[in-house]
Amino acid sequence: MGHGTHENSADDTFSCRGMSCANKYLRHLVYYEAPLDPTELVELLRDRFEVEGLVDCGAVNYQKDMAAKGISTALWAYTVTFGNPVGGAKFLAVAPDAVIDMPIRVGICGDRSRSTLVCHNMSSLFAAHNESLRPLRQNMDQSIGSVKRLAR
Repeated sequence: MGHGTHENSADDTFSCRGMSCANKYLRHLVYYEAPLDPTELVELLRDRFEVEGLVDCGAVNYQKDMAAKGISTALWAYTVTFGNPVGGAKFLAVAPDAVIDMPIRVGICGDRSRSTLVCHNMSSLFAAHNESLRPLRQNMDQSIGSVKRLAR
């Protein structure tokens, strides 16, 4: 599975895919490629949440929802949400406004042969709420790491 990030890090730096990285929001997104169709990847992720100690908060199937409204050209895409109660409690104790970025969300889109998973860099996301949260990022990054391992 290929991966990358818009931030400078120890990971491979991912190209901006034609998007302007001047957009502060986009610079904090991380991308992963998986050799599965989007539905297969969503099912795999959701099956593993309990094993990883995560709470499955649901999935939105955009293609299905848009087809129900007569849109036949909808992208095969999902948003999957999950929580990490241990990590979340630590973040909320320091910065209650971090609740706006909970539960954790990952986007998945693709076609029959591959999917792209996109998520926030947790360190950057929560440090934006309170810089003292940066060292506590490990719990959230471990949750995202679980998702990334599953997508391989």
